[in-house]
Amino acid sequence: MRTAEQQIKKADSKSWAEIRSLFNDVRNALGDDDTLTSELEAELLRRRAVEFARETERRDAEETSREDYLLFSLGKDTYAIPCEHIEEVIPLQNLVALPRTNRYIMGISSNRGVLIAIIDLKRILNIPASELTTMHRVIVARHETYHVGFLVDVVHGMRSIDMKLIKNLPQELNERTQRFLRGVAEDDMHILNPIEVVKEIGSSSEQSMNTQPREQHGQVQS
Repeated sequence: MRTAEQQIKKADSKSWAEIRSLFNDVRNALGDDDTLTSELEAELLRRRAVEFARETERRDAEETSREDYLLFSLGKDTYAIPCEHIEEVIPLQNLVALPRTNRYIMGISSNRGVLIAIIDLKRILNIPASELTTMHRVIVARHETYHVGFLVDVVHGMRSIDMKLIKNLPQELNERTQRFLRGVAEDDMHILNPIEVVKEIGSSSEQSMNTQPREQHGQVQS
């Protein structure tokens, strides 16, 4: 048995020795031809550069098509607003109604000395109203010289959305509502167009910020 094992090891050793010898012969042959070696290295570097450039372009294209959004709920539906328009999210508090203002403006609120025109998104999007509670949140955005706050039921957090996958709005939505939405993302999320919302009530928002509060809005329920 020992003799057989020794023969196998000897054969294996000889086989590996032959392989190493052949490998060294090839390496030496390439090493003797500096021109050939340089050409091979140049071609290898060129191919690597091409592959790297393609991979970089692919990643850049993916990153370019994605945008960060803040997700929130209005009733049973989920919506998303571009993060680039958002300054902060705050609780609904100290809401004061204003007379003779646009019906989409619930009133104004003050946060650290900054007046914010509170916009009723449900009324704009024709969603049934609900009782105000401490769970409601205000998504604050700056528009030109004043701040606006979009009143929402619940804020869920941020998500990166691939804009190439945005689908068209359902045909059953009326044309007016479609003006305020950009499309539908995954999980049936509606993409809000805040610029169009502010345009709809822009002049009234400016009036709200320059009008003295006179009437207290209904109490927020806990």
